[in-house]
Amino acid sequence: MKLLLGGSPCTHWSIAQTRNRETKPEGSGWELFRNYLIAKDRYGPDYFLYENNKSMAPAIRAQITLELGVEPIMINSALVSAQSRQRLYWTNIPGVELPEDRGIILTDVLDSGLPLREKCYTLKANYGKASAANGLPGLHGNHADHAQRVY
Repeated sequence: MKLLLGGSPCTHWSIAQTRNRETKPEGSGWELFRNYLIAKDRYGPDYFLYENNKSMAPAIRAQITLELGVEPIMINSALVSAQSRQRLYWTNIPGVELPEDRGIILTDVLDSGLPLREKCYTLKANYGKASAANGLPGLHGNHADHAQRVY
Protein backbone atom coordinates (compact mmCIF):
# COMPACT_ATOMS: atom_id res chain seq x y z
CA MET A 1 0.00 0.00 0.00
CA LYS A 2 1.34 3.40 -0.94
CA LEU A 3 -0.92 5.74 1.07
CA LEU A 4 -3.23 5.41 4.06
CA LEU A 5 -5.61 8.35 4.59
CA GLY A 6 -7.92 8.54 7.56
CA GLY A 7 -9.50 10.42 10.37
CA SER A 8 -11.70 8.97 13.04
CA PRO A 9 -14.93 10.83 13.87
CA CYS A 10 -14.13 13.76 16.14
CA THR A 11 -17.41 13.73 18.07
CA HIS A 12 -15.85 12.23 21.19
CA TRP A 13 -12.94 14.71 21.35
CA SER A 14 -14.38 18.02 20.14
CA ILE A 15 -15.06 20.96 22.46
CA ALA A 16 -18.48 21.04 20.79
CA GLN A 17 -19.21 17.87 22.78
CA THR A 18 -20.64 19.29 26.00
CA ARG A 19 -21.39 15.96 27.70
CA ASN A 20 -19.10 12.96 27.93
CA ARG A 21 -16.22 14.63 26.06
CA GLU A 22 -13.21 12.35 26.18
CA THR A 23 -10.02 14.00 27.43
CA LYS A 24 -7.79 10.94 27.85
CA PRO A 25 -6.56 8.41 25.26
CA GLU A 26 -9.24 5.88 26.13
CA GLY A 27 -12.91 5.31 25.39
CA SER A 28 -14.87 5.18 22.13
CA GLY A 29 -12.91 7.92 20.36
CA TRP A 30 -9.63 6.25 21.15
CA GLU A 31 -10.92 2.88 19.90
CA LEU A 32 -11.76 4.54 16.58
CA PHE A 33 -8.20 5.91 16.36
CA ARG A 34 -6.83 2.45 17.25
CA ASN A 35 -8.55 1.10 14.14
CA TYR A 36 -6.50 3.54 12.06
CA LEU A 37 -3.35 2.20 13.78
CA ILE A 38 -4.43 -1.38 13.06
CA ALA A 39 -4.78 -0.56 9.35
CA LYS A 40 -1.42 1.25 9.38
CA ASP A 41 0.32 -1.72 11.04
CA ARG A 42 -1.41 -4.34 8.90
CA TYR A 43 -0.82 -2.73 5.50
CA GLY A 44 2.47 -0.90 6.15
CA PRO A 45 1.83 2.05 3.83
CA ASP A 46 4.75 4.04 2.47
CA TYR A 47 2.92 7.21 3.52
CA PHE A 48 0.10 8.04 5.90
CA LEU A 49 -2.06 11.01 6.77
CA TYR A 50 -4.32 11.15 9.82
CA GLU A 51 -6.66 14.08 10.49
CA ASN A 52 -8.74 15.22 13.44
CA ASN A 53 -9.99 18.34 15.23
CA LYS A 54 -7.73 20.90 16.87
CA SER A 55 -9.83 21.11 20.02
CA MET A 56 -8.96 17.63 21.28
CA ALA A 57 -7.49 17.42 24.78
CA PRO A 58 -3.69 17.77 25.06
CA ALA A 59 -3.32 14.21 26.42
CA ILE A 60 -5.03 12.74 23.34
CA ARG A 61 -3.03 14.91 20.96
CA ALA A 62 0.23 13.89 22.66
CA GLN A 63 -0.62 10.18 22.52
CA ILE A 64 -1.57 10.33 18.82
CA THR A 65 1.74 12.10 18.16
CA LEU A 66 3.60 9.40 20.08
CA GLU A 67 1.77 6.56 18.28
CA LEU A 68 2.32 8.03 14.80
CA GLY A 69 5.83 9.33 15.46
CA VAL A 70 5.33 12.72 13.82
CA GLU A 71 4.20 16.16 15.02
CA PRO A 72 0.84 17.41 13.72
CA ILE A 73 0.42 20.35 11.37
CA MET A 74 -2.52 22.68 12.09
CA ILE A 75 -4.34 23.84 8.96
CA ASN A 76 -7.47 25.99 8.92
CA SER A 77 -9.73 24.97 6.04
CA ALA A 78 -10.46 28.67 5.50
CA LEU A 79 -7.17 28.84 3.59
CA VAL A 80 -8.63 26.71 0.78
CA SER A 81 -12.41 26.79 1.27
CA ALA A 82 -15.30 28.91 2.52
CA GLN A 83 -15.32 27.11 5.87
CA SER A 84 -13.31 28.07 8.95
CA ARG A 85 -12.35 24.72 10.48
CA GLN A 86 -9.06 24.17 12.29
CA ARG A 87 -7.80 20.64 11.91
CA LEU A 88 -4.66 18.72 12.87
CA TYR A 89 -2.85 16.57 10.31
CA TRP A 90 -0.22 13.98 11.18
CA THR A 91 1.73 12.77 8.15
CA ASN A 92 5.03 11.33 7.01
CA ILE A 93 4.56 12.71 3.48
CA PRO A 94 7.69 14.76 2.73
CA GLY A 95 7.37 18.48 2.02
CA VAL A 96 3.86 19.04 3.38
CA GLU A 97 3.42 22.75 4.17
CA LEU A 98 0.60 25.16 4.88
CA PRO A 99 -1.37 25.91 1.71
CA GLU A 100 -1.58 29.48 0.46
CA ASP A 101 -4.68 31.44 1.43
CA ARG A 102 -6.95 31.43 -1.62
CA GLY A 103 -9.24 34.09 -0.15
CA ILE A 104 -12.38 32.01 -0.73
CA ILE A 105 -15.54 33.26 0.99
CA LEU A 106 -19.06 31.85 1.22
CA THR A 107 -20.42 33.79 -1.77
CA ASP A 108 -17.68 32.22 -3.92
CA VAL A 109 -19.18 28.75 -3.47
CA LEU A 110 -22.90 29.56 -3.65
CA ASP A 111 -24.49 29.28 -7.09
CA SER A 112 -26.72 32.34 -6.71
CA GLY A 113 -24.63 34.23 -4.17
CA LEU A 114 -27.38 33.74 -1.60
CA PRO A 115 -28.23 30.68 0.51
CA LEU A 116 -31.43 28.83 -0.23
CA ARG A 117 -33.80 29.30 2.68
CA GLU A 118 -34.92 25.69 2.33
CA LYS A 119 -31.35 24.46 2.73
CA CYS A 120 -29.59 26.20 5.57
CA TYR A 121 -29.02 29.32 7.62
CA THR A 122 -26.27 27.92 9.81
CA LEU A 123 -23.63 30.43 8.86
CA LYS A 124 -22.33 31.26 12.31
CA ALA A 125 -21.08 28.94 15.04
CA ASN A 126 -20.19 29.82 18.62
CA TYR A 127 -19.07 27.41 21.31
CA GLY A 128 -16.86 27.62 24.32
CA LYS A 129 -14.45 30.53 24.00
CA ALA A 130 -14.16 30.01 20.24
CA SER A 131 -16.32 31.61 17.59
CA ALA A 132 -16.30 31.68 13.84
CA ALA A 133 -18.55 33.47 11.39
CA ASN A 134 -18.82 33.39 7.64
CA GLY A 135 -22.11 35.06 6.91
CA LEU A 136 -23.94 37.20 4.45
CA PRO A 137 -25.44 40.64 4.97
CA GLY A 138 -29.09 40.60 6.02
CA LEU A 139 -29.05 37.35 8.01
CA HIS A 140 -30.62 38.80 11.11
CA GLY A 141 -34.00 39.93 12.37
CA ASN A 142 -36.72 37.62 11.02
CA HIS A 143 -34.17 34.96 10.16
CA ALA A 144 -32.69 34.72 13.66
CA ASP A 145 -34.70 31.58 14.40
CA HIS A 146 -32.98 29.85 11.48
CA ALA A 147 -29.47 30.73 12.63
CA GLN A 148 -29.19 27.74 14.98
CA ARG A 149 -30.80 25.10 12.78
CA VAL A 150 -29.45 22.97 9.97
CA TYR A 151 -31.93 21.71 7.39
